[in-house]
Amino acid sequence: MSTGIEIEGRGDGSLRIGQREVLLDVSELFGRKWNALILYHLSRGALGFSDLKCEIDGISGKMLAESLEMLTDGYGVVTRHEISDQPRRVEYSLSQTGEALAPVLLALHDWGSEHLDPAHDE
Repeated sequence: MSTGIEIEGRGDGSLRIGQREVLLDVSELFGRKWNALILYHLSRGALGFSDLKCEIDGISGKMLAESLEMLTDGYGVVTRHEISDQPRRVEYSLSQTGEALAPVLLALHDWGSEHLDPAHDE
């Protein structure tokens, strides 16, 4: 059965070794509730923790800290910069790898707007 999605594979529609893992990793990156929003806001420029928390309505400080840690240490798509230590000020920005996600975020947004927006179906 064909899905209509072409991923360079073995020619028989099945995934090469490693492709499944890549897709699962990407799904995990974007599957966490807040990650796409964090990446979106950081794609507009570096932000401190408090500024980022204010930009994302409904996220708790604990969840933001956990998500930033995963995006920084786990995926390497966010960079943490210590601006000052008195008072402690940290700023987050997209890494070079994270900046490469900008077109992907835009494509996901555009697809969602077209296919998931209830107003679009009317």
